[in-house]
Amino acid sequence: WIHRSPLIEKGSVLLAKPGEWSVMFPFFHKSVILITDHEDEYTRGFVLNRPTIRSVSSGRLEFNVWYGGPCEGGSDASTRLFDAAAQRHFCLHSQPLPGSDLVAPGIYITEPWAASRSIMEGKAQVDDFMLLVGHCMWGPGQLQAELDEGQTWEMAAMDTKAVLRFLPRQHRALRRRRCLSRGFPLWRRLYRRIGKLVEGNDIAREHVERLSDAELLRFVQDLSQSQDVERSDATDASALEGNEQVQWQDTVRKVLYLMQQDLSASQQENCCEALRNLIVDQDSRSFATDLGAIESVLAAMKAHSDAAGVQGHCAGTLTHLAAGLRERELIFNLNGLDVVVSGMQQHEDASLVQYKGCAVLANLAADEESQVTVAQSGAIPRILRGMERHLNEQLVQDYCIGALFNVSRAPQNMVNLVLSGGERVVRAALQIHPDAPTVKKVGQVL
Repeated sequence: WIHRSPLIEKGSVLLAKPGEWSVMFPFFHKSVILITDHEDEYTRGFVLNRPTIRSVSSGRLEFNVWYGGPCEGGSDASTRLFDAAAQRHFCLHSQPLPGSDLVAPGIYITEPWAASRSIMEGKAQVDDFMLLVGHCMWGPGQLQAELDEGQTWEMAAMDTKAVLRFLPRQHRALRRRRCLSRGFPLWRRLYRRIGKLVEGNDIAREHVERLSDAELLRFVQDLSQSQDVERSDATDASALEGNEQVQWQDTVRKVLYLMQQDLSASQQENCCEALRNLIVDQDSRSFATDLGAIESVLAAMKAHSDAAGVQGHCAGTLTHLAAGLRERELIFNLNGLDVVVSGMQQHEDASLVQYKGCAVLANLAADEESQVTVAQSGAIPRILRGMERHLNEQLVQDYCIGALFNVSRAPQNMVNLVLSGGERVVRAALQIHPDAPTVKKVGQVL
């Protein structure tokens, strides 16, 4: 059984709605996501319908690999599955085995080492486990906001005991055929059963859906590329690097094109987060800036000034952009400093906005003239206010104290800091977060 549900809870299932948004985020296109954690601070889930033709070994055991989501699992063509040591592996299964946590009736989650131990002890078989690389993560209120907007997800409750019923059969099919799969059958079956699959002649909708299908195929093909392909000569290596450059540049263009449309707050938030992940060096920074990235980010922040997620994630994108001199000057010229400080003021209770905003301020305060300009915007009391409101949030204290350090290098700003009660706030950060990296490094100096 399965039916639509308004509740986000452990064991519920998200079904992705086809639409323009999924062209930019193909890893979510027609995905089926199991919610495994739902807390005040975050919601986590795993994509269930993205098997790969890859496998990983654990001792003498070999597990088929499933793509669980873009967090710590790779989200674009330039981020290969399994490349980073930080990527986490999880195992879903249907038995109450040692070292496992209950998600919902008939579904448990554990780590590969515990799964391997149960297999070696004869309590389970390899095919009983779905080994997932990466996961999906939403911040406080983010998933609910996306559901309320109604453009990206359908939430459903279903018989969780049926979720992994056919897993052994799927494993056998993967080993036998080793063919690529976009996971459409499961999504289509569940989407039809909640009454949302519509057949028709909407040409525009069908065009977008076909485009999203094609983008997903490219993504699945990328996930399945072998790590062990030999580069026979420098020409092959150069060709590969050139293809990767074209791919990320094309993705930047797509993101910025979408940001210029009349998007909802959550869509702009996702676009800003995607853009932030694409801006990783001066080449990508310059390329995005030439295409109007700073203007697009600031426009999104102004259009959705009441959305904490937009303010936070767009500030994160500005932080990456503000690492360049030309980009800092453009942010100042476009009154971006005022936009950031205003967002911090409007969303005092949102820790994301406070620490992301402080990260921008720290980068903008790169020289004495800029430090004075940042202070004149009212940044120092705003930073201190954020630290006071989030005394127990280590990220806020760490990023904000870094911003204070950069801004206060101008002598007149240090006087402003002292008169604004900065010493008391900094002492509190040192007392509560003595091991936070930046607090530890510059707190005593301040």
